[in-house]
Amino acid sequence: MKSTATRALKYLDSVLTAIEIPIVFVCGVGIISVLLYGAINRYIIHGVFPQEPELAWLFHMWLVFIGGSLVLRVGDHPFVGIIREKKGKIFKTAIYLACISFAGVMLYALIEFYDTYKLQKTTFLRLPMTALYAAMILGFSFIIVRYVMKIILLYKPVEEGKK
Repeated sequence: MKSTATRALKYLDSVLTAIEIPIVFVCGVGIISVLLYGAINRYIIHGVFPQEPELAWLFHMWLVFIGGSLVLRVGDHPFVGIIREKKGKIFKTAIYLACISFAGVMLYALIEFYDTYKLQKTTFLRLPMTALYAAMILGFSFIIVRYVMKIILLYKPVEEGKK
């Protein structure tokens, strides 16, 4: 029988994954489409596509920060593999807490300057810069949640029948 904490963590993981996968898919297709259209427009049609850098930047920001959380879910986030395998729970916890601290500082700074981002607009599309920085706020929030989940799972007692 699964504990309430295990069910809650699985539910939280499924909610985050349900948000992340569509965003990563749309951004991946979007950035490839924008760059392909820009290349075709530039070299075959000999036209201009001034929105290309802004659209590519927008898709890239969302892809990187939401994708970073999704990659962390499967355990492929940057980590020193040899140290991960050799050291115990205390060392892993320290590494996770360092990552949470970094993401927390970044999240704090992003939220602190949020009013400034609202005032800025992109050059061609005239999008508020919050469309770009929201990706970082959401991404760092998801990463913090995923690292907290990893710490909880690290110290979760082994259930009967799975020893």
